[in-house]
Amino acid sequence: MPEGSINHETKLDGIAYGFLIPVFFVVSGAKIEFAAVFEMPLLLVGFILVLLLVRALPIFISMYVSKDTRGLSIQHKLSVSLYCATTLPIIVAVTSVAVSIGALSQTTASILICAGAVTVFLMPLLAQLAYKTAGH
Repeated sequence: MPEGSINHETKLDGIAYGFLIPVFFVVSGAKIEFAAVFEMPLLLVGFILVLLLVRALPIFISMYVSKDTRGLSIQHKLSVSLYCATTLPIIVAVTSVAVSIGALSQTTASILICAGAVTVFLMPLLAQLAYKTAGH
């Protein structure tokens, strides 16, 4: 594509974000084994806790370390950290690749994707509750 061709770039973005990426997520979602998720609920909860540990905890700690956010209340830091813990697209993309190369079973990928989906609606809810307890 010629450099500076904003018209072409806009059209390609429209095709990618309007068609190709949604198709990828629909196809990936169609492969979820819901029976496996219901058979191993503790693994689902474990993955959600690990996502909190890996994604929210570092943000929470960094907000204590940074001089710019050190003065925020614990509720505000918790709220921001929980919002940052929402994660679904990266899980879908990584598990799709891992399953296709045989590094991950479809069962485990299904549980991981469902854990990511739970974070998409649970973490903002918890973040909003944390924010409201801060008096806002």
